Amino acid sequence: MFWGLLALACTAAPTDPLGPDGRSARDVLAQALDGREAAVVAAAAQAASAWEGKDAALDRHLGDALANVLMRPDEGMKLLRANPVPGDAAWTQAMLDAAMRSGQPATIDAVWAELGRPAVFSSHPVLDQVVQRARQDPALHYDLMEDVTSRCSLLDRQPKVGRRQLDLPALAELIPAARALGATQVVLGRAARRSDPDPVAGHGPWSCVSGVLLETKWPESVMRSMVIGATDGNFHIYLNLKIEAGHPWVYASNDAHSGARWLKAAELMKDAGPERGPERVQEVLGVGLRHR
Repeated sequence: MFWGLLALACTAAPTDPLGPDGRSARDVLAQALDGREAAVVAAAAQAASAWEGKDAALDRHLGDALANVLMRPDEGMKLLRANPVPGDAAWTQAMLDAAMRSGQPATIDAVWAELGRPAVFSSHPVLDQVVQRARQDPALHYDLMEDVTSRCSLLDRQPKVGRRQLDLPALAELIPAARALGATQVVLGRAARRSDPDPVAGHGPWSCVSGVLLETKWPESVMRSMVIGATDGNFHIYLNLKIEAGHPWVYASNDAHSGARWLKAAELMKDAGPERGPERVQEVLGVGLRHR
């Protein structure tokens, strides 16, 4: 009886593959990952690597450290894939960040599909710029790639031919007016300049195929040549702007009737104010970017 109870107790006793030193190393690495400082994370990862393969949480931390701080995405992704936690925010972000830093469109597409996220424009040339900056800065995450590639793709869809002439003032309310009409995305861009920094070097504005990407807000000073575009997911509309007598002016659009409608919505938005504006736009013009 005694030996049987002893054997049962030994069998039931939980095993701890890490021990106190391993658990401490895992916790130190987790804390280091919060700060994302390369030297600190490297030291913590080196110490924790002695227990690699013995604890799933520790391996996930190592995977994140390798892929997204020490910039060895292929090695890090192997550990992250081998220790999945579907639905876990930290693991999901680490996987998406690692795929982004791989710089490989096929890897990005596969990981986005595996995690059930909408497909990204992974084949867009601006991806190289995003990857370069992400490899220089551990604080950057996958949502940067989603945002930049999506906005560049919209900017670059502007037709090169077939623009129609317009001659109307451009208002700062064009951005909220587009959203009141149902736009799911608005983008601003300008022509490239010789003085622009090299975007691949990791600084300066994003360089799309057709021009330079601007922040999606009305600039304090409108450039001499600027474009604003919007989409509702089906229709794409673009307005080309210039400075006329010191004021921003719309001189062309890929669809003159829809462009004039958008400009009318901006007038309504300005007259009604930001709170009442969206409702007023829809009362007068309905919803939809395209003129019917």
